[in-house]
Amino acid sequence: MSTIDDPLSVDRFPALASSQAFSIDRLSRSRVAVAPVLEEIADHVCVFAVGSYGRSEAQPATSDFEWLLVYDDERVNRQEVDLLQARITGIFASIFGRDRLSINKTFGETCTLTDLGTNVGGDRRYEPNAYLQDAHPDGRLPFASYRRL
Repeated sequence: MSTIDDPLSVDRFPALASSQAFSIDRLSRSRVAVAPVLEEIADHVCVFAVGSYGRSEAQPATSDFEWLLVYDDERVNRQEVDLLQARITGIFASIFGRDRLSINKTFGETCTLTDLGTNVGGDRRYEPNAYLQDAHPDGRLPFASYRRL
């Protein structure tokens, strides 16, 4: 089946195809620009695009760029991450525009692997493994299920 025959193909939705192309272009530019900055600690940090860019559906006039920098807190110290975050924020500002960065909100922040593993979903009262593997007490899907989608 060709993509045009697929009823769910992005090619059937020109606005979505345009958003996808725009998102991929900006994310590709970001990846190239940020790679040298991450080089020394690349095995211990990861920058995730989230929101409309993470879904590849950003709009040039309306979408903020939201990201999350996750780092291995056993191998990288907080001061290194703060400096790294400042440098990549400057890079993102040059690509997306400073007015389009999601700073001091939920995203545009840093997160340790330890915190990510113990606070998935933002509610510290639940055991991390329950959230990552088993059914959540309030009926939400476990995190592992979302990863497999």
